Amino acid sequence: MKAVIMAGGDGRRLRPLTCTKPKPLIPLLNRPILDYTMDLLAKHNINEAVFTLHYLGDMIKKHIGSGGAWGISASYSEPGRKLGTAGSVRAALGGISHGSTSDGESSGGQISQKGAGESVLVLSGDGITDIDLSAVIRAHEQSDAAATIVLKRVAEPTEYGVALLDENGTIKGFLEKPERSEVFSDYANTGIYILNGDALELIPTDTDFDFSKDLFPEMLRRGMKIRGHVTDAYWCDIGDIAQYRQAQQDMLNGKCAFSTIAKDCGGVLIEPNANISGRAKLIPPCYIGSGARIADGVCIEPYSVVGSASSIEEGASVKRSVLFERSHIRFDSELRGAVVCEDAKIDERVSLFEGSAIGAGTHVGAGVTVLPNVCIWPHKQIENGSSCKDNIVWGSTARRVEFDGCIVHGYADEQMTPEAVLRVGAAFASRFALPAKAAVCASGEPISVVLKYAALAGIASQGVDAEAVNAASMSAFSYTVRKTGCAGGIYVNNNGRNAELVLFDENGIELSPDAMRSVRAGFLFGEQKPTLDAELGIIGNLNGLEEAYEQRLLCGIRRELMLNNKRTLRISAPEQSGRVISRVLLRLGWNVERSCAENGLSPVFDENTIAVQIDNDGKISLSISGDIILGNSEVQTVIARSLAVNCGGGAFGLPEKEEGAELLVVPVSLAEPYRDEIKKQGVQLIYSKESLAEQRRLSFAKNAYYPALYEPEAAVVKLCEMFVSGELKDYAEALPKVYTSEKSIRTAWKDIGRMLRMLAEGEKNGELVDGLRLKRDTGWVCVRPAGTADASFRIVAGSRDSEYAKELCDVYVEKLTRLRDSEKDKNS
Repeated sequence: MKAVIMAGGDGRRLRPLTCTKPKPLIPLLNRPILDYTMDLLAKHNINEAVFTLHYLGDMIKKHIGSGGAWGISASYSEPGRKLGTAGSVRAALGGISHGSTSDGESSGGQISQKGAGESVLVLSGDGITDIDLSAVIRAHEQSDAAATIVLKRVAEPTEYGVALLDENGTIKGFLEKPERSEVFSDYANTGIYILNGDALELIPTDTDFDFSKDLFPEMLRRGMKIRGHVTDAYWCDIGDIAQYRQAQQDMLNGKCAFSTIAKDCGGVLIEPNANISGRAKLIPPCYIGSGARIADGVCIEPYSVVGSASSIEEGASVKRSVLFERSHIRFDSELRGAVVCEDAKIDERVSLFEGSAIGAGTHVGAGVTVLPNVCIWPHKQIENGSSCKDNIVWGSTARRVEFDGCIVHGYADEQMTPEAVLRVGAAFASRFALPAKAAVCASGEPISVVLKYAALAGIASQGVDAEAVNAASMSAFSYTVRKTGCAGGIYVNNNGRNAELVLFDENGIELSPDAMRSVRAGFLFGEQKPTLDAELGIIGNLNGLEEAYEQRLLCGIRRELMLNNKRTLRISAPEQSGRVISRVLLRLGWNVERSCAENGLSPVFDENTIAVQIDNDGKISLSISGDIILGNSEVQTVIARSLAVNCGGGAFGLPEKEEGAELLVVPVSLAEPYRDEIKKQGVQLIYSKESLAEQRRLSFAKNAYYPALYEPEAAVVKLCEMFVSGELKDYAEALPKVYTSEKSIRTAWKDIGRMLRMLAEGEKNGELVDGLRLKRDTGWVCVRPAGTADASFRIVAGSRDSEYAKELCDVYVEKLTRLRDSEKDKNS
């Protein structure tokens, strides 16, 4: 069987380790990661391997060569442009060159290698495993599956693609790198696949195509069988610096089988020609590379690795740290959980703390302190006696801010400084192909305006034109980004002490998780380069956007109806949203009363008045006379029902939407009776995750973006129109009575995926969107992780019978409790 080794990644999350080496050549116990992969292939008699290359590919070709050192015939494919994981494998199989670069094109769309009908083993060149490949291959050949995916149980599934299996071991669902609230399994995709020819033929040539996002979902859609092979063998994909250090600790603890030239001296592994003083102290387990020099009084503590030809002077202490080859540690320095790359020099009395990393060739001066999790890029000069508390990339620092969904946030006086926001703007803009422009808007508070100009500067620094937009609502800004040809936009909002940036794509939709990961990597580890004066973007002004948005709202309603039936709106809303709504309704002759959000939603006794409240998340509640009070779910339902009956000739749809709604996107949490109420009108419902950003993203992708469902300003104007026509009262009174019961159960982060996966395996016909949703007799229940802030589950059960809703909630709390405690009992 031929192997394809994916070795083209740039390892951005491992910066600065991968600034000077491709990730597959980063050392584990003084050997490149890729060597262990080659050892594994040779052990299982796989004698032909094709490498897909991209980042620093020549270094890999030089290191592996013809593959003769392992008895493996090595060849290389370097497509020259991004093709995704599956696309690059297809290119490798379609056009292979031995010892040279392939252009990645296949002839006639067919897989042209010898034995095209045979299965192919695909694995990553930047992880380590001791899995029994022969057993995986045998099991695949004995099955009728078109593909086999090796799965491994993990404690933190959010960094991997996860899979859900049926009782026969067949994969029935995938999710790539889920958010914490999306985790439904703890079976991680290891990136080790066996693919038959019919699976490979589904991969288009010369196209960006991914295994987890494209190929495997397409195979499931076609009814092709994908087998999940769950392994207990060791596997680590080494995604970040913490995992990099952990992998070596695991190897030293004997958790992973590997070969080495080192001699085991009571748990201290020493390669030939190491020069170790008799007055040095080496505490096992640790690893010393060939030619290393360790002086008197040095203490090498457990889980430390000293690379070849490295030098450690008198009195230095190294604990749980990794030194690459030729690094030099001078006397009395202390390393605690640090990584020091090749040719770096650490002067005397330096302290490197947990999670810190020093790039290749960097010189750290005497008496320097590098605080936890600080990374210093290659070839930097750190002055004597300084304290490094932030990453040093281009002679500047990177503040720690939080990336949460499509939002970047932090305390305005500590984390979200102008400097940090400038770096976010630069990371955001560095993704765009030039020429491009991006817009930035602030909510209007003084701090948000200051941060707006920092974001503009960051965008312009990457050669992207930056458009400054006057204070406006987020919906108006989103509309502007979509209509003005921007490649994206940043909305700056201030919420008390917390400042936040909401990032938008070219469609005015919040960035996807994948895009946000790219921005985060650019912020933390990226190399946004200084730009020449002539290459800087131009900062300009984009005016009139709020007026354009208001005109769009006016064009989408029955203006004569509103003008001839003037009413009163009492509204509590964020400043910019309230202003847009007020201006639209005042132009129609309505009376608008603004109130503070803290006052809440008050009862209405006047039949000509409607009271509306919009919270900071865009959720709406309303009150009209007759004791009618609707929460956000009820508001969504009445609007969706109205759109399903008649969307007003495209009144609140996209310009190209000229007929009544046939398809609507609603959150999966919407109660079953409310779903039925909408579907009675003959509309198809598609269910999204709960957040408004996810609803917007999916509805836009389905060409079913009705702003009244996803923009609070448009929703309120629509509700006012329905109020005048009588629809609002009619639909509200027709809503079925729904009772819900909600509870939460705390657990550990490591158990989230396992518990939800085991719960899903024991249930039938569940919906795996934003957790697990199940229909039960006359009720339903949603079980979902609480999110990033809390290791817990949120259980919401509903029914038209209040007692049944409570009972159903209690049943699933009990099920989750048993699943949580079963692992505790096993470990006790």
